[in-house]
Amino acid sequence: MCSDHRVRVDDLPDEFRQSLTQRDDGDEPELIFNALAVEERDALLNELEGMHWNVSRVAKKLKLSRNTLYRRMKRYGISSPR
Repeated sequence: MCSDHRVRVDDLPDEFRQSLTQRDDGDEPELIFNALAVEERDALLNELEGMHWNVSRVAKKLKLSRNTLYRRMKRYGISSPR
């Protein structure tokens, strides 16, 4: 709970913080929710879970290199459950 009834970036869980961007136009930074990043993260998770976390198969299906897929997983805080 926030004492001043304002939710700040530090009050949010890590997975939400990674999908937020701060814009500082004045005295208070404004949070912009990046819906595209959330959708990409969810899509990656669905593909990984659907292919039992076989990163090579997911990368091939998405036409990405494995390194790119690993970078995106790191960006979105996705790690293998193994």
